[in-house]
Amino acid sequence: MPLPVLSVIISTSAGRQDHLDHCLQALARQTLQNFEVLVMDDGSEGMATRLKAFEGLWPRLEYHRRAVDYNLSRSRNRGAALAQADTLVFVNGDVLLNPHALENYALTLERLPEALCWGYVGCRKSVSAASLWFEGVEVNWLDFRFFPLSESELYLNPGLKYAPHTLASGHHFALRRSSWQTLGPLDESFQFWGEEDVEYALRGLLAQRPMVFLGDAWAEHQVHAYGEVFHVQAPQALEQKINKIIAMENRLNQAQKSMNDLIYIIFEREQAGFYKSLQSHYLWQNPDAIIREMGKMP
Repeated sequence: MPLPVLSVIISTSAGRQDHLDHCLQALARQTLQNFEVLVMDDGSEGMATRLKAFEGLWPRLEYHRRAVDYNLSRSRNRGAALAQADTLVFVNGDVLLNPHALENYALTLERLPEALCWGYVGCRKSVSAASLWFEGVEVNWLDFRFFPLSESELYLNPGLKYAPHTLASGHHFALRRSSWQTLGPLDESFQFWGEEDVEYALRGLLAQRPMVFLGDAWAEHQVHAYGEVFHVQAPQALEQKINKIIAMENRLNQAQKSMNDLIYIIFEREQAGFYKSLQSHYLWQNPDAIIREMGKMP
């Protein structure tokens, strides 16, 4: 059997069984199907039984659980160590990829093989609606970094020009194994929620690798509570994370290398279709959402 084109590494944790179900169902609908799925579970119970319904869909489906430690970097690193494909796609278990997302990741990394690709995701928590694909599932759908204003015009967050690394989002992202080997694994000292993606994006920029914000790999984010230890304890770990990030930003500034040529915003194959979904589905439920949220953005 030939090796899979992609390795999809899903990170999940306690209380996310239903989210994982929908995440896997979204993967089952992908137009690109030659990929393996590795589910890395941070301490939940009963999650393995959820995978039985998906057995046989992909060349390889594996479940790996460890004792809870609230460390997303460790989940991703262990998945990458087990992966067999030359392209790694990291997906959080609460993310619902559009049916062409994996195909678009693969095409983009053929075009820009040294890139780190950060996909569009509904990361604006204040904006929610019913999922486009799953009845009864509430999702966030607006990405405050970039989104279509029309079939041909994008809103671009100003931070994409002067501090793009701060807008990296680990909800889902992809890179070639060769890039992973060069840049190294994610920093496992970054415990609890947040900033491990920013640190990794900085590593890419310091190595002069393209940073792609990929709208063609767009996704919904399933709404969930934020009272978990993973989120509540995050502020206690923030100072250590920020200190490391600032030191890396200083190195980037000292290098005096322009980032302009490294930043790509790609929303080519999916923009028109996604804009139609905005108008007919998401905004139909909440017509003033974009106007309201743009008033809060920089």
